Amino acid sequence: MRGGIYVSVASMLPHSYLWGASSRVARIIDEAELDGGQFLPFLGLESFDQVFAFNDPRFGFYEGRWGNGPLDKMLFGSRERSDALERRFAEHCPNAKVTSHRWGDPLVEINPEMGHVLRSVDELLQYPHGVAWDPWHVLRKAHDGGPSILEHLNTSYLDLVRIVFEADVVREFHFQPPRNEPWGWAVSEILSYTLRCLAGTPSVVPIIIETKPLAYSLELSETATINYLAEVRQFIVSCVG
Repeated sequence: MRGGIYVSVASMLPHSYLWGASSRVARIIDEAELDGGQFLPFLGLESFDQVFAFNDPRFGFYEGRWGNGPLDKMLFGSRERSDALERRFAEHCPNAKVTSHRWGDPLVEINPEMGHVLRSVDELLQYPHGVAWDPWHVLRKAHDGGPSILEHLNTSYLDLVRIVFEADVVREFHFQPPRNEPWGWAVSEILSYTLRCLAGTPSVVPIIIETKPLAYSLELSETATINYLAEVRQFIVSCVG
């Protein structure tokens, strides 16, 4: 069954970036009727601990910087800065869920870069900590052009998602349509099927919206972002209740 519906600050760009980001993010979450957000250490978010009370369940999720390339440096600043902000977040919100991309950590997001350590479906089903499930990362190729998780495991997406949700190992779901799909994501077989599987799991699974921000299509108004996220929320509710 689903838990709350949250949103990554990445999906709110450019409103979640630089000065004034904290108040804009809070307003977008409230007006889109979402339950909270997933924190990333973007530039401009140092004041989050002043905007949200410590242990505020609205920001009970954290994902670290994505890498150290030019885009990462623009969004996150230096590695030292983002690492220090992650430590401060962990100190202020010790009960938050921290999503990792490293096999062996308490909550790991399945991705093709871990293909060298994830060799079988059984290993996935027996992972003791549970996993975060993101359709985009399960379907995509590795950043170096290597095989996808599905190719590593020699299975199809629809078969794997059914098995994984039936085994009740998913602890967090990231709502991110495959990026090569057309704008009509609401009819996506992949997303609809995955959400139906989530609805049937006995665990309460929070959903984090990680859709591409409207800034990619040069739509920069805050109102448009609020309306878009409210539409995404309604689609999720229509699938899982």
